[in-house]
Amino acid sequence: MTQSVGFVPTMGYLHEGHCMLIRASKQENDITIVSIFVNPLQFGPTEDLVNYPRDIERDKNRLEAEGVELLFLPKDDDIYPNKISGMVTTVAVDEAFSSRACGTFRQGHFEGVATIVLKLFNIVEPNRAYFGLKDYQQFVLIQRMIHDLNLKVTLHGLPTHREPDGLAMSSRNTYLTEQDRVLAPMINKTLHEILPLLREGGSIADGRGIFESRLTDLSSRFRVQYLECYDRDFNPVTTIIEGERVLVTAVYLGDVRLIDNSLF
Repeated sequence: MTQSVGFVPTMGYLHEGHCMLIRASKQENDITIVSIFVNPLQFGPTEDLVNYPRDIERDKNRLEAEGVELLFLPKDDDIYPNKISGMVTTVAVDEAFSSRACGTFRQGHFEGVATIVLKLFNIVEPNRAYFGLKDYQQFVLIQRMIHDLNLKVTLHGLPTHREPDGLAMSSRNTYLTEQDRVLAPMINKTLHEILPLLREGGSIADGRGIFESRLTDLSSRFRVQYLECYDRDFNPVTTIIEGERVLVTAVYLGDVRLIDNSLF
């Protein structure tokens, strides 16, 4: 009898959000596989590839505590044996999609994400894969790739897991200074404060203006990169319909870039 395989791909430095994905996989599958791989193909030349937080022993201990059956821990040469510069095949992402939200500011990022996820799916061959919805654009991309390329894997998206004060869990939260960590939850709080305006017919531009002014009034260390609204398939929208929209944002707090969203 074939055993079902659940897969949780990560870049490591695991937190409780990752563990929630692992627990969902263990509940629904016979075997759970977790991968840890910091994918160079999805980082831009000025981004934090070298400094991305890593602690493999810490992660191994956490996975053992969660009862994970298998850890896939490849090296760069295992995934890209001919080096990235020698690749002639990657997953192309439609420009209309990849130029939205994060893609506007991270050229080539979603091609890198799609390529590594496809490679991992091909290696692991899971029945089900588990992703958090904090990066909603990434989730929709993988959903579309599975559909467009007829992949035999079922995608499961779990709600963003948050700290008690509302900050979305992220490995990059470790970059925050003590003072900025106090300010960081205001991103999510302010995001929800502008939702009534949008529900009442306010424009996205007005919403962004209010969002930005409220954050910068709190601290000059906030810098809003974008605030945009899409439908659940990540198509741009001009009208707000309850239950069919996602408000997405990226905000710099000092030098740390944080993303968040609200499904409504």
